[in-house]
Amino acid sequence: MQVAPDLPSVPHQPWSASIGSVTLVDSDGQEHTGPWNKSLRLRVELMTAIPEEALQGVKDGVKGFDARWGRILGIAEHPTYHGLFSIVASINAKTVHCEVPRYGDGWKPLAYDVRPPPARDRNMSTLWWEAGAKQVGEATAFIAPPLLFHARMSVFSIDSIDTVAQTFRASSYIELRLRAIANEADHELVGLLLAAFGFSTNMVAMMNVVESVRDPEVWSGFGTNFDNESMHDYSLKMRTHDVIAEEFELHAFPFDSQPLHLLLTLNIPCSRAVITPNLEFPSVFLHKAFQLKAVFDVVHLEQLHSELSFSDPDESSARYIYPRVSWSLTLRRRYGWYVTNVVLPIGLLAFLTALTIGVREADGSRLGTADRLGLTFTLILTAVAYKFVVATSIPDVSYQTDLDVYVLLCFLWMLFAALENALYPEFGYDRSSGEPVERMDEYVLMAAYLASFSLVNLLYWLCMGFKLHSRDAAMRREYETERQRRDDAAKAVAERR
Repeated sequence: MQVAPDLPSVPHQPWSASIGSVTLVDSDGQEHTGPWNKSLRLRVELMTAIPEEALQGVKDGVKGFDARWGRILGIAEHPTYHGLFSIVASINAKTVHCEVPRYGDGWKPLAYDVRPPPARDRNMSTLWWEAGAKQVGEATAFIAPPLLFHARMSVFSIDSIDTVAQTFRASSYIELRLRAIANEADHELVGLLLAAFGFSTNMVAMMNVVESVRDPEVWSGFGTNFDNESMHDYSLKMRTHDVIAEEFELHAFPFDSQPLHLLLTLNIPCSRAVITPNLEFPSVFLHKAFQLKAVFDVVHLEQLHSELSFSDPDESSARYIYPRVSWSLTLRRRYGWYVTNVVLPIGLLAFLTALTIGVREADGSRLGTADRLGLTFTLILTAVAYKFVVATSIPDVSYQTDLDVYVLLCFLWMLFAALENALYPEFGYDRSSGEPVERMDEYVLMAAYLASFSLVNLLYWLCMGFKLHSRDAAMRREYETERQRRDDAAKAVAERR
């Protein structure tokens, strides 16, 4: 997945020009007045040359060129040939040939007219064409910009977070808004525009879905545009209930935080549609209804972070680039259960292993080596059982988590105790005088064991504390940055109104 690549195939500023003439021509370039046939083209001659970048990808002929997702020419206020037409060839800088929609015995004007976008990063608009209506301005042509969908999401619930399967279940509401797209709240009118772009509702899809709990609900509606009350916004809305795959990063487990991503894609190339965040109505998570508060903390509360991205061209056999938007929320695992049920027991077992070093019989003699090893191995086997608890809590990853590191440190010190049990009788006594004499009091070794293991624990928990402090500070900065961005967007919207 590519994030915010340069897309020369998507013009930022629509070009427009006055029209010299518009003619239906056949394959020989002669004017055509009869019924429709496949070779017909709409020849548009312009008063101003089309910028080369505006026609990037349009070849000099139809062969090999996929007109389905190529440039679209908008013709506004022409009495006969108004509407949207796919460009299939550029004859020269001022002449283009467009695809002609199917018609009967004679050409009939399209039922709708169009207007170019008023400014950069705005949608073009459409309106019903009225036969015989007075023409307000001169006929103009423009390169239709891709449909600009303002996207937002409301996440109603997140549950069934499965760390081992690396999935979670989400119930969400998605809105894709086309702002100032029509002068009437008419589904048929907007449907004609969407059809001209080749867009349909089944092109909207959630990615990384493992299982759909139930089929998505899709509907649409209209709203008044905030900037121009004479225009209407069109909103495509979805309600989804899905089990979504998420690659969890578990190096810091159980002191980890997990971003959960909900990724939406439009299965239509960027030459026809793009996505931008809806700044007027930010995306939110209804965190008060979160049911797993005993397991996770919601870091940014109601905030959902939006990130725009585009598909990798290598993912498409035709090397198309598709628009995507990702919403994410961050959960911080509550590690208390793992500390209480894994870390403390296995740490105490490692401390108890020190008794096998200094334990004595009632008469003060050293406990037998076999008895000491038996006690040490019993404690190690008990610790292994706790390791299995850890293993069943996370997927089969090839790296060591922070909890694995602590468990392995406990195993290592238990191994030191087992080695001491086995080797002390051989190297801990001086037999030069015939009678074995201890070289060192074994209690000194036990004290060294306890002191070194205590030091390791101190260093480990200091390191964990520093990592948690740094992580929480970074999260607070992210929260403040996102809140400031939302406040600035709300202020800009208020000023515009």
